[in-house]
Amino acid sequence: AEGSYRAYFYIFTPDSSSEPAQVFDYTDEIPLYVSFFADGSYALLTNSALRFCAPDSSIRSTVYFTGKTAKRFFAGSSYYALSFASAGLSNATTLEIYNSYGEHIMSRNVKNDVTHVDFVDDYLYYYSAGVLTAVDLKSKTEDKAHDIGIDYICLLHEPDSNSIIMFYKNTALVYNKDDFNEQQLNPPT
Repeated sequence: AEGSYRAYFYIFTPDSSSEPAQVFDYTDEIPLYVSFFADGSYALLTNSALRFCAPDSSIRSTVYFTGKTAKRFFAGSSYYALSFASAGLSNATTLEIYNSYGEHIMSRNVKNDVTHVDFVDDYLYYYSAGVLTAVDLKSKTEDKAHDIGIDYICLLHEPDSNSIIMFYKNTALVYNKDDFNEQQLNPPT
């Protein structure tokens, strides 16, 4: 149609031919990102929707952003989070969390912008205005917040040593994954 544009996602299988295994064709959407999950499924993010696909490329679920302004997206091996600007509040954010099937797991309303999200197993850790908050995605118990300062960059799970490493601008702290959510996290001095 006149004035519209088309966008494509090409999905390739590394051990097959040079032809794409799947092509997704969208009109009036801008493709932004593809995230692959541990189970072989994946998510396709455009400027107006998030589509969750099964390993066979069938679409399991679609989340449209109608009336919302998406700020950021965060992908893990089994989960996906989108942050949206909250209506009426200048920097407030709503986090929407989905599993790899595209099922909505939960929402979190945060007073400030969420600048970073990490997933470790069934936990989501979001960072906002100097505070790192742990969210248990399975039991959905009360979130645990830690004031960790403004030098925080991100955290990584190191499965071989069962550790979580918190990175700051000039330092890294190592914690045991099994008790990471149970202890007080102290920023470097």
